[in-house]
Amino acid sequence: MICVKTGENGAVPEIYFLTPEVGFYHYSFDAGKAYQSIVPIAGSRLVLGNQISTDLPERFWKENEVTGQLKNYGRVLDSLGLLPAPFPIHQVLSPEHIDHIYRLYEIKGLSYGNLSVRDHIPELGDQVFWMTGRGVNKANLRGIGYDILLVTGFNVNSQKVMVSVPPDHDPRVRVSVDALEHDMIYRAFPEIGAIVHVHGWIKDILCTEQNYPCGTVELSNEVIRLLRLTGNPGRTVIGLKNHGISITGPDLKDIFERTQGLILREVPMFE
Repeated sequence: MICVKTGENGAVPEIYFLTPEVGFYHYSFDAGKAYQSIVPIAGSRLVLGNQISTDLPERFWKENEVTGQLKNYGRVLDSLGLLPAPFPIHQVLSPEHIDHIYRLYEIKGLSYGNLSVRDHIPELGDQVFWMTGRGVNKANLRGIGYDILLVTGFNVNSQKVMVSVPPDHDPRVRVSVDALEHDMIYRAFPEIGAIVHVHGWIKDILCTEQNYPCGTVELSNEVIRLLRLTGNPGRTVIGLKNHGISITGPDLKDIFERTQGLILREVPMFE
């Protein structure tokens, strides 16, 4: 949502930006600056679709050690009390507008973050990882093919994230919109074993320069660029402008122990 408020008595108009991806911010209207703010959102290549295959090996249909960690730290993430968006969306948008967002992003509800962790499944490749579903309750992850999904890659031709599930699965299930970013990060940095994304903040971190929406190729490339600038991409935190943070680590235990007490609930807004 973009709104321009006319200035009174010759005052310069103000332009306001409000989106679930980048929160709320405003500044004195300037056509060039407004254009630069809109282009990252309007021109980004958004990857929302999933290519669902019922080819998950049977031994992974039930919870294993890796997916058990995902369920455990899903509860830890829930306990942080973070917001499901950079701003309290239910105080700003009507139920009809929120429902429109759900349909637009193919989600069942807004979520305050997501988690993923690598696994080794030779039949499906060496770059697979488990990840939480789109808009699911992290405190009560139900199981494989429902709230926990295996991502096996990204189909460039169909522009869809490839997801492997058991025959018994929720046909409406979709992996988190951040799956593309996680997939590209894992492929770029073999030392990374887990990734957590939250709508919170940590002080003194590298941050993306543009407010790219989650689930876009552009955001994924920018996060990877920043990770390469750090001295330790395998254990670091990258800020997503006006949105939140992505945290890397060798495993989920390391990520949550390393950031305990550091995550701020409010995400700062930058022009």
